[in-house]
Amino acid sequence: MIRNTFHRLFRLQLWLLLLLSWPALAGDSLALFYGAQPPLSELRAYDHVVLEPDHVPQAPSDALTRWYAYVSVGEVHPQRGYRADIPASWVIGRNSAWAADIIDQSQPEWPRFFLDKVITPLWQRGYRGFFLDTLDSYQLISHDAASRQQQEHGLLRVLQLIKQHYPQARLISNRGFELLPQAAPYIDMLVAESLYQGWDASKNQYRPVPAADREWLSSKLKQVQQQYHKPVGVIDYVDPAKREQAREVAKKISADGFIPWVSTPALDQLGISNTEVRPRKILVLYDPAESPDIMHSDVARYLALPLQSLGYVPDFQDMNHPPAIGSVEDRYVGIAIWGTSGRAPQLANWLLKAIQSGLKVAMLNDFADQLEPANLSRWGLRSAAIPQPSSKIDIQIRHPAVGFEIAPLPRAALLDSMALQPGNGETWLRLSQGSATVMDAVAITSWGGYALTPFVLSELPNKTQRWVIDPITFLQAALRLNSLPAADTTTLNGRRVLLSHIDGDGFASRAEMPGLFFASEIMLNEVLKRYRLPTTVSIIEGETGPSGLFGPLSPKLEGIARDIFREPYVEIASHSFSHPFKWQKLSHGDDSGDGYNLAIKDYKFDLDREIGGSVAYINSHLAPPGKQTKVFLWTGDCNPDATAVANTRRQGLLAMNGGDTLMTRSNPSLSSLAPLGVPKGDDFHVFAPNQNENVYTNNWTGPFYGFERVIETFEMTETPRRLKPVNIYYHTYAASKLASLKSLHKIYDWALHQSLHPLFASEYIQSVHDFNATSLSRDGDTWQIRTGPALRTVRIDNAMGYPDLQRSQNIAGFKQQGNVRYVHMSGPEASLKLSQQAPTTPYLVEANGKLTQWRVSGNSQQARLEAHVPLQFSFANLQSCRLSADNTVLKPSQVRDNIYTYSLPNHAVATIRIECRPQGA
Repeated sequence: MIRNTFHRLFRLQLWLLLLLSWPALAGDSLALFYGAQPPLSELRAYDHVVLEPDHVPQAPSDALTRWYAYVSVGEVHPQRGYRADIPASWVIGRNSAWAADIIDQSQPEWPRFFLDKVITPLWQRGYRGFFLDTLDSYQLISHDAASRQQQEHGLLRVLQLIKQHYPQARLISNRGFELLPQAAPYIDMLVAESLYQGWDASKNQYRPVPAADREWLSSKLKQVQQQYHKPVGVIDYVDPAKREQAREVAKKISADGFIPWVSTPALDQLGISNTEVRPRKILVLYDPAESPDIMHSDVARYLALPLQSLGYVPDFQDMNHPPAIGSVEDRYVGIAIWGTSGRAPQLANWLLKAIQSGLKVAMLNDFADQLEPANLSRWGLRSAAIPQPSSKIDIQIRHPAVGFEIAPLPRAALLDSMALQPGNGETWLRLSQGSATVMDAVAITSWGGYALTPFVLSELPNKTQRWVIDPITFLQAALRLNSLPAADTTTLNGRRVLLSHIDGDGFASRAEMPGLFFASEIMLNEVLKRYRLPTTVSIIEGETGPSGLFGPLSPKLEGIARDIFREPYVEIASHSFSHPFKWQKLSHGDDSGDGYNLAIKDYKFDLDREIGGSVAYINSHLAPPGKQTKVFLWTGDCNPDATAVANTRRQGLLAMNGGDTLMTRSNPSLSSLAPLGVPKGDDFHVFAPNQNENVYTNNWTGPFYGFERVIETFEMTETPRRLKPVNIYYHTYAASKLASLKSLHKIYDWALHQSLHPLFASEYIQSVHDFNATSLSRDGDTWQIRTGPALRTVRIDNAMGYPDLQRSQNIAGFKQQGNVRYVHMSGPEASLKLSQQAPTTPYLVEANGKLTQWRVSGNSQQARLEAHVPLQFSFANLQSCRLSADNTVLKPSQVRDNIYTYSLPNHAVATIRIECRPQGA
């Protein structure tokens, strides 16, 4: 309730409009979340968010959302850290309903105490907004006018002091009507609770607000708008099981001109504002005892990529300790289970409760309950005939998604006798003996779906895996994953992303070619300078530096590194100091193993030296002026622990590597594709999109031209689904052998003949982090999308329609690619409306540069494109238009299917202007 009452804020850029006309801000959105572990990525969908700072020690950083810390002014709870510092004489009463002490606001030293002990620590933790609660608590003990006046004067001194010391602080007051008009100059918004629906704490039940109370509160709130020109938020409470009622209440509040937040009394669930979050997370339950290291677990290897390809974010949690029911329904789309660790009864009971709350469940490999007759019925199943080992097993029903990479091979010894009850779903794989059903092995049910061993994955004699089911199709059907604008890291402005990065290994190796050149010199002159594509290049300090393995060669090697880093198309990265091969063993104090890292004299592993120290060396000794290290490329097993990943984040580095993607024609399986990465503690370990030449050459034993097979990987991850960007990833020593060097030329030549969008590794890494943080919300027929600094693409199925360019905002166009459309955002925030009619006005189809500006005004459009290579771009519907670049009219190099293609061979950056004749002119 409003002990944790929350107020709604409006956007700064709309503030001036608000001063002139309050109703202009009614479209803003507000959220209040006091629960532990708030879903920050989902809360990013709202303009103004109030948090309990004890649950979020560091304020989130986000350019699109304003974050506010809840603070209680009139009362203090005994659990607050500063309670012990409050003199007993300052306590003048007690609010028994909240077990809190009421503070005497008239105490001369109270404003300074509140500033120093409450506001300043929060300011230091990054909070720039404060939700001021309990402003009217003094009314519980002050019953005469003089006493109340003293308390109100004290409260005003608190507000004045906060704004005096922190003029940029944004303040929201919970009610505080009595403090107006004196408080008006200090507050930015006022919030009140219970306009239509409230909570009766004494009866522990939801209740409608009486008409007289509603009319009184509404008049007060409109007075705040009209007389003091302040935006107003309203918090109402509705049973979370009655979501449709919550939507109706939010609409009523918004129609009254107020900013709604409809949630639970504890404010611990995602409610509804002027927009409603559409969660992107899937709760993935697995047993850590079976897979202690998430990076090498089957659940991450096999489930993450299918879910990510659909635009969803897997959240891996221990199935032995699932989250409490009541904290999952609002933040997860569904639940996926990989194995069940003995089919614990408590897990089955938990799942049934989750299903009752509305979530769908997908079970893979094992059923999440004991398959006994007494249990089957509660899952809508029944016993089937017991398979006889001596009799043939037939496939009676097989869905097209079964037999995806290998045909199902039923064996009686591996079957469970179970089948769907009539009317409880659709069987995807039914096995029978004669006329008797022995098992429904794959099915979509009323509560989700299941696919059981051995009809999920099948292992071949060479230890590679093949999917029996199409995991993407199965998960989409079982979890009822409706089509949505899916954040996509593979594509930017309609073109498949290309990134190239080089691990520094072998920088000091001699090339096996005439001239005694170092491999690093060959790489610079024969690859980097020849292709001039954006490339992230790393060095190992222990190879190039004077204290490393090749001290006498250091001056020459450092000179080569400086020449490389000086090139404008090269991004600087570190590949560590000693190239750890076993990150976790070394991080945990085990440096006794032979080969755990390079044997550098007198060096003992130190995490800070590996990361921050190597970066400092590069920045001070090798980087040219104005250019610094942006990226850290993991070494060896590429499996750092959470501490190491957090270390890179704290130092402002974008880190990548690992993942082991290796799809080829001899291993044509989705099971060979790694996901975007895996969580490590509170951070995310980003994988390289593809493997390097060391793997394609059998650990550099040959054939040394083997890396050219990466082209197979690129082609197979493009069709039938684009699942990966193009990633040319290799070591410096790849330039040491002629066969390997020729393979690099073949790969680069292939890439140059594709329509790709070249990026630096840092841009791709950031886009992966943006993918995890992207928020989607829905306001009627409008999708509200918020991403981050790098991700600018959402993918929609053709059946969803076309972007309605006239009614959308910050949508520049789209590229048709098979049965999907890649939609281009012009910034980190967009409103997307869809139509079944293709647009007739000009729009961007594709470009190999970033869209940094997009303006539409009447019959003209203006775009700014910034690329790392000479610009190429296409627009549609220019038949009545003129296109110019930097004020020079251009002629298209090609016109096909009403798509006009242009090239600027001498420009990587240009301002594009399109001017069209008015219709009928």
